Amino acid sequence: MPLGTGGHAAREGAGPGARDRQVVVEVKAVGISPIDTYMRSGSYYLMPPLPYTPGFEAAGIVESVGQGVKDWSPGNRVFVYHTVTGAYAEKTLCPSPVSTPFRITFLSHRGR
Repeated sequence: MPLGTGGHAAREGAGPGARDRQVVVEVKAVGISPIDTYMRSGSYYLMPPLPYTPGFEAAGIVESVGQGVKDWSPGNRVFVYHTVTGAYAEKTLCPSPVSTPFRITFLSHRGR
């Protein structure tokens, strides 16, 4: 087990595919919420079945859209505050209504 991972390991896999009313977002930045930390420690009251990808919030670029998505298209910058597949990944799948447009660059507001 790598030092400092707490038993967590990264896995390679096929990226998510957008279904009806969903978008695939290429993740550029993620947020770490208290819920994420509680879930990682195993102390949150609701735990997803393992294995799972943590992370609720992400900012990125829409890669693809499923049928029925009218407000988003590939290349749009979005903030996502709910995901289907977890935000701590290169790509995440999310329901299209929960994405909000923003007009900042990813580098201008990164953590220091």
